[in-house]
Amino acid sequence: MKLNSSISTIAMSLAGLCTVAAHAEVPTLFISEYLEGASNNKALELYNNTSSGILLDNYRIEIYFNGSTSAGTTLKLSGTLAAGKTYVIANSSASFADTADKTSGALSFNGNDAVVLKNGDTILDSLGQIGSSAYWSNASGTVVTQDMDLRRSSTVTDIDPTDVFDPGAQWTAYGKNDFSDLGIYGADDGSNGGDDGSTPIAAVSCDDPTVTIGSVQGSGQTTPLEGQQVEVAGVVTAVFPGLSGFYMQDSGDADDTTSDGIFIYAGSASVDSVVVGDVYVVKGYAAEYYDNSQLKSPQWQQCHTGTMPTAVNVTLPVSDLSTLEALEGMLVHFDTLTINDVNDLVNYGEMTLSNGRRMTPTQVAKSGAAAAAVYDENNRNAVVLDEGATGKISGTTPPYPYPGFSSSNYLRVGDTVSNITGPLYYSFNQYHVSPISPVTFNASENLRSDYPTLAAEGNLRVASFNVLNFFNGDGDGAGFPTARGAYTYDAFVKQKAKIVAALTNMQADVIGLLEIENDGYAEKSAIAELTEALSEASGQTWAYVNPGVDQLGSDVITSAFIYRPDVVTPVGTAKYLDKTNSIVDEDGVPMFNSDKMRPSLAQTFTVNDNKAVLTTVINHLRSKGGSCGTGDDDNSLGGSGACNGTRTRATTALAQWLSDNFAEQPILLMGDFNAYAKEDPILTLEDAGYSRVDDIVGNSDSYSYVYDGQSGQLDHALVNEDLACAVVAATEWHINADETSSLEYDSSYADDSLFRSSDHDPVVMALDLHKPQGVGHYLRGNEHGYGYGYGHLKAKGEGHHKHNCDY
Repeated sequence: MKLNSSISTIAMSLAGLCTVAAHAEVPTLFISEYLEGASNNKALELYNNTSSGILLDNYRIEIYFNGSTSAGTTLKLSGTLAAGKTYVIANSSASFADTADKTSGALSFNGNDAVVLKNGDTILDSLGQIGSSAYWSNASGTVVTQDMDLRRSSTVTDIDPTDVFDPGAQWTAYGKNDFSDLGIYGADDGSNGGDDGSTPIAAVSCDDPTVTIGSVQGSGQTTPLEGQQVEVAGVVTAVFPGLSGFYMQDSGDADDTTSDGIFIYAGSASVDSVVVGDVYVVKGYAAEYYDNSQLKSPQWQQCHTGTMPTAVNVTLPVSDLSTLEALEGMLVHFDTLTINDVNDLVNYGEMTLSNGRRMTPTQVAKSGAAAAAVYDENNRNAVVLDEGATGKISGTTPPYPYPGFSSSNYLRVGDTVSNITGPLYYSFNQYHVSPISPVTFNASENLRSDYPTLAAEGNLRVASFNVLNFFNGDGDGAGFPTARGAYTYDAFVKQKAKIVAALTNMQADVIGLLEIENDGYAEKSAIAELTEALSEASGQTWAYVNPGVDQLGSDVITSAFIYRPDVVTPVGTAKYLDKTNSIVDEDGVPMFNSDKMRPSLAQTFTVNDNKAVLTTVINHLRSKGGSCGTGDDDNSLGGSGACNGTRTRATTALAQWLSDNFAEQPILLMGDFNAYAKEDPILTLEDAGYSRVDDIVGNSDSYSYVYDGQSGQLDHALVNEDLACAVVAATEWHINADETSSLEYDSSYADDSLFRSSDHDPVVMALDLHKPQGVGHYLRGNEHGYGYGYGHLKAKGEGHHKHNCDY
């Protein structure tokens, strides 16, 4: 767990720093540590300085070698980084590589190579000076970029990588191979014992007069006695050497708005001899550390045996967060909660728990007041379970589930945790609980499934699948690292095995792919290699659609179709929508801006058995990462996030393009729309006559993606009226979203299984397609005289769907 319960003061003062225009204060993501160690001991630590998670897919590190003005290495980031957390990138051969979030053999610098952090094309931070080949140093030579570990000493960043660089202005130097602080920015390393220069605390006695802990905690978010020496007495309820401290609780002050418990931060002093259940007198300074009330620089005296207080039963969601604040530092108990996030399980030993699964607000409510209400409830319905230690887990097995996490002993979102008892505290904008006795895990509510489960089968199974940046280097086992995806060939082999296993067990006939390398359609292309591997593994013949262009779109990733030619046959050449054939707005600007997203690809197929026709369209719209500017970003509470306007215009253009090119044909839209179910892009398609297949089959709790401890659906399938009655079943196959990202192909915990082969769940559908009884029309109903004869489907009024199907 990365905990900010230490009370040592981090040097955040900006006094004396050069605050010219090239510097930015209070950044979102910045470089917090730079390790230029011996040999391959190279690492960068990034820190999320915001109060919410950051989607890293649009972020990258650029390294400029030996004074070059062009980036020699670009490292793409991926995944999400929670608020107040670090992201460590290490050379894959570093001695500490197993503790990093990302490893790459391409991460290398030698003290005279400039490092730049970007979000899109926006420079967020830098170290060094582009165009200079010097080994940068402060005036005294005590802080240099060669053979040192540099740690950020303030949150002022350098957003001009071409200006003169003085490392002493923002960085503190440590030893060449001192990576003891790597991954724990903002946490005290114990070197100063938490002492900020205050008057030392005198020895204490069990006979000393004391004040109530409640008077120290106060009824607000922070202690009213900050900076004052106070003396309290109480029973020790928990000792956590990994936090360099212990919790104590007194008998109360008869005020329900003030907590009766508090954390004692011991700094470098040992707490190994502190006895749980005994009464202690403690004197220290009342303090806050990221809004967690504590006593620092303490002296304590063991007095006598006491009685453990009864833990307070807490039911989520609470009516107000002040309910939890009034319990900060006290023993609390939760009966049974549901795991909502496991992405910090391996690195920090923690997971987010809630009463049931929390849905992304705009998955279940429209943007605005309704979604804001869901957001508020979600915020009141969460607590983080952790292992009671600070910083990244390094060199030890993650503690949960017992006896320790592995690829075969795992936890998933949707599993439940029972019998949770421990002290409650506040850290990084969330309330945490560290159990003092073993908890009970139960996976029976959300078991893994090796195959997608469909309620019925038709005559065609269609799916969409995000293949998580499938890049195959030069196609001959070399060319790694690539722009995205695997950094090494060995990692790529594992990635391919996981993706092929998922595609094989999907048992589909047509699959739309997302995030595949945009390197053409030749023999050594990524799409060719994946198709060949799938054919070999499945024992079936697979082919891919070539739209007749060298590359589809200008992005490094693209969308594609693979299919079984023994089941379906493509009709004509695939078509695609980009800015060149999009409708335009009143200013003549294309509404489908393919400079910001991948083109939408459409292919019509006939079913070989009966010549029924289906047009499939795979889509991958602009992500929510970064910004698309004023008017396009909806970052309000309960909003749709960045680039909502860009995506909405795209779906407007998409609906018109489909009407112009595929009139009166059954159409299936699939893919990653980067919009949840109640957001404008999806509502726009519904207004144009398309229906979500989950609504048709009654999947009210659908999701395909877990972000920031909330589940929602970015991956949709929608059909027009001409296809609605052919949808007999649909599911999101939960092999990815509920799994920890630490099982992905680039992790030491990954295996060759299909689980966590991507970060998105596949969407799988069963269709029952019949050839029309006329020519050239695909509309349902007697008005055209063509019946499809879906006699096996539910009759009207049985809740199948709202469409006017002619059964």
